[in-house]
Amino acid sequence: MSAYAGEVADSNSLSSAGQSQPWVVALRLESSLDSSVHSPVVSVQVMLGTEDADNVARSANLDQVPDFIAANSQGNAVLVFGDTNSRYTRAADTGIRDLVSQEGMIDAWVKHARNGSPPAAGADALLCPDGVPTNISCETVDKVFFRGSKLIDLDSTDFFYDTDRFLSPNGSLLTDHNPVRVEFSWTLASNLRQSDLYGGPHG
Repeated sequence: MSAYAGEVADSNSLSSAGQSQPWVVALRLESSLDSSVHSPVVSVQVMLGTEDADNVARSANLDQVPDFIAANSQGNAVLVFGDTNSRYTRAADTGIRDLVSQEGMIDAWVKHARNGSPPAAGADALLCPDGVPTNISCETVDKVFFRGSKLIDLDSTDFFYDTDRFLSPNGSLLTDHNPVRVEFSWTLASNLRQSDLYGGPHG
């Protein structure tokens, strides 16, 4: 199973309240990894900007995501991905750290590029070079978060910047974002199953 993170072209608004044009756009899908396991998938597009009001609003935007997960997906495996416009090195970007700490999410880039330790807040930005990155050590604002559950062991097996797979015929970049690809593996628990969320053929 693979997940791509990048810019979201068309999604449903989850909220649009705040200051300095803050907004978070989220698209919630329901992925059935097996007939007995349902995993919510949340795609986000968060406002940009680095002024003080932008930073406060963006973190407030992102804090809606763990709140939404807690209210709607308690105990379930969850996949969150998209353009967070956030960096761990930017001290004011607290929303991505809140998502990890509050809902037990794992950032796939942090796992594979940083051995599980995010960059320090306030450190120099780990900017990707122009063109195709030669490795995954640089940080982008497009991120993939995930968690498993008692029903399913969900884990990322690899992380890629697939920039070289999205080039024009003349070799130029198609976007200013490096496309992120994460490979996943999953194993069902042997002693637990999940019923349909609603309806079904058995009354």
